[in-house]
Amino acid sequence: MTNPTVTTTGTISAVVDAIAAADQVVIGPGAGMSAAAGLDYTAVVDAFPTPDAKIRTTASSTSGGGNAANTAVAARRLGVRASVLALVGDDAAGTAIVHGLTAEGVDAAPVVVAPGTTSPFTYILVDAGGGTRTCVHSPAAVELTAADAAAAGLLEGVALLHVDGRQPEAAVPLATAAVAAGIPVLMDAEKVRAGTAQLLPLVDYIVCNAAFPRLYAPHCLGTQAAMADLLRTGATRAAWVISTAGDAGATMLRRSPPVDGAPRMYAPSGVDVVVTHTTFPPPSECVSCEPGEVMDVVACPAWPLAPGGVVDTTGAGDAYIGAVAVGLVAGAGVEALMALGAAVAGKAVGGMGARGGVCGWDDLPPSLRV
Repeated sequence: MTNPTVTTTGTISAVVDAIAAADQVVIGPGAGMSAAAGLDYTAVVDAFPTPDAKIRTTASSTSGGGNAANTAVAARRLGVRASVLALVGDDAAGTAIVHGLTAEGVDAAPVVVAPGTTSPFTYILVDAGGGTRTCVHSPAAVELTAADAAAAGLLEGVALLHVDGRQPEAAVPLATAAVAAGIPVLMDAEKVRAGTAQLLPLVDYIVCNAAFPRLYAPHCLGTQAAMADLLRTGATRAAWVISTAGDAGATMLRRSPPVDGAPRMYAPSGVDVVVTHTTFPPPSECVSCEPGEVMDVVACPAWPLAPGGVVDTTGAGDAYIGAVAVGLVAGAGVEALMALGAAVAGKAVGGMGARGGVCGWDDLPPSLRV
């Protein structure tokens, strides 16, 4: 395992497919920050419709989307330069996707335009009553290639590369090149996909959803055991993995346990969020048990929200990853970057669409600045 040094002077680059656009924290291929660049068509309804029903929206919007693209925008709004490698079609939607990125100050020069291809898009139905959202995605018919990744020149002068499990033909060689150049790699993991096994040994940090650890290690009893298995058998060079779980907060499993006497809590001033440490496995009184590798468990609650504070959860995870990327580039401690991620994700759910609520530093408590 390596513990890479992240500088504060580089940019973040992104490689994404037709579903999302990425920020220049070097974001790699995948759908939506871990994906590509696309358009989101969002409709808000009072309740999810029953089959064959006809209902009216209470609000709607059309905006840029995609995991990687959303993450890039989140990082850019926090002041980090970002570039995106994505694939779009030569249609009006492709033009809108690129314009949406450039309007945010994201470098979209590496975006590949595929002639005769329909740009990726997603229909998003927000259930206001249930507080959920359902996404129906239509990807592009072609994906980025290794040649696209090589031609983009994304790794020149960057501080961090972000990839996900999609488009392995471009993502694996890009991550391999980043490792060779000493550039840390951050991975967004949603599912076990073709290429996941090849990417995991190349990454230094992982942010995943609540389901991914158990999808990777279904034989393990519990999420933390699955996260430990992920670090031991798959992401063998990674320093840590964070699993996010919406309003249940986020949990990090880190290889290095805290030093004796180190603070077990982190509480930024003026913020109702306390980050705490425990260990995995938990302390045992079993004198005959074989000692195993003890890992640091860092728990951060979700950002406290006022009643009615959730408008749309689309893109909240992407915003969280963008904040984590900013924290890594700034050299922040794990507690600080998790608190920042919680705050940015909490702000994100208060707006319409994947980017409507994504915030900048002026919208955050000063104690969270990294």
